[in-house]
Amino acid sequence: MSKEKSEKEPQEVRITEAPEISDEDLRALFADLIELEKSGTLDVAVTAIKKMDELLQYLFQEPALYRLLAVLLDGSLGAARQLSAEDVINLKATISEVGGCVAKNVGVDKLKSAKPLGLGGLMKAMGDPDVQKGIGITIELLRAIGKCTSAQSK
Repeated sequence: MSKEKSEKEPQEVRITEAPEISDEDLRALFADLIELEKSGTLDVAVTAIKKMDELLQYLFQEPALYRLLAVLLDGSLGAARQLSAEDVINLKATISEVGGCVAKNVGVDKLKSAKPLGLGGLMKAMGDPDVQKGIGITIELLRAIGKCTSAQSK
């Protein structure tokens, strides 16, 4: 057997003391996993773990993005606690659909080459059905944000 081959062989892992896990703990664990699977969160977590190296390298190259992500994650965790499993499923579907579409249609080059837009350009852009739809969606999002902030201040 060559030295190269023997280095690649997995080493035996020995557990001196196996942790005691009750049937109740296992049932709770499986129930949590099933809930994560139903909500789609498990798929996201597995993908994130597989891409973690690549993601971390990118984040550390862009400190501003890293700080923004930290703020968004912190806020998202607080928001996620308020959602039911069905809300999470709907949110995941919405983000996947809209985010995927935006990612396919807007690249960094397109964003960098965007020209400043004055009132005349804005009026011209208003004739575009996609712009009109985007503004309608933005208004709905702003309405929801306003409603949520009004409800919190009461």
